[in-house]
Amino acid sequence: MESEKELSLRDKKLEINNLTIANQKKQQIALVTGIGLLAIIGGLLFWQSRTRKKTNTTLLQLNSELDEANKVKAKFFAILSHDLRSPVANLVNFLHLQKESPDLLNQEQTEHHQQRISQSAESLLETMESMLLWSKGQMEQFKPSSTVIPVSNLFDHIRSSFSEESNIRFSFQSPDNLAVITDMNYLQTIMQNLTGNAISALKDTPNASIVWKAWAVDGNTYLSITDNGPGATEEQVKPLYDDSVVPNSRHGLGLHIIRDLAKAIKCSISVQQQEKGTTFLLSL
Repeated sequence: MESEKELSLRDKKLEINNLTIANQKKQQIALVTGIGLLAIIGGLLFWQSRTRKKTNTTLLQLNSELDEANKVKAKFFAILSHDLRSPVANLVNFLHLQKESPDLLNQEQTEHHQQRISQSAESLLETMESMLLWSKGQMEQFKPSSTVIPVSNLFDHIRSSFSEESNIRFSFQSPDNLAVITDMNYLQTIMQNLTGNAISALKDTPNASIVWKAWAVDGNTYLSITDNGPGATEEQVKPLYDDSVVPNSRHGLGLHIIRDLAKAIKCSISVQQQEKGTTFLLSL
């Protein structure tokens, strides 16, 4: 009987020991699981903190760029308003003068003022058309319409647009039947603005000349305009390459528009300084 009791006690001790070992294993498993969960939670918190930091940095940069872009646009449209206001003010002043004091101007002076106002009105119309086309190009959903355009038609447009510039000799050089595939309105506006800038640069140049050339190499079409003026400085042509540059004159404003229009039709523009004058090269 004593032996049986001893065996029974041993069995109970073994059961107790087995239960203790099982509980210890469960505690170890729970502890390891808890540590794993804490590590995962810590990793998630670290990743979230890092992601939030990157997001905040990006947002700060975007807000800074947006603020700078708003300042640039505000100054840009202030310059544009000045350019649009000047010819309208001249017209209003002339109409008031003609109405209130018609005897102050003789026939020759009247015709001279009418001619100047007509030129200002035409220039204003061209500027407004360029701005309308440029504003369309700023819309993400707007896409230029590409067609086959004979280069001779482009040169004829430039020739007729600046036919009154009798002090400047124009020359147009192009192979027969050469054509480009692009948006006609965009390219015409670019060429018209470049020609207008060249005319402004030749204001005090004797024997002024402007040469338009067109040629094709390996499936690419190139157009260039060259003047024999004093040459453009690096600061003057900077708006062609730098979006952050704010134009301070009509010349800079034209380059600002040219840059965005060329980008819309995937036309690259480069500037080549000559010994005398400047060449703008268009690659289509």
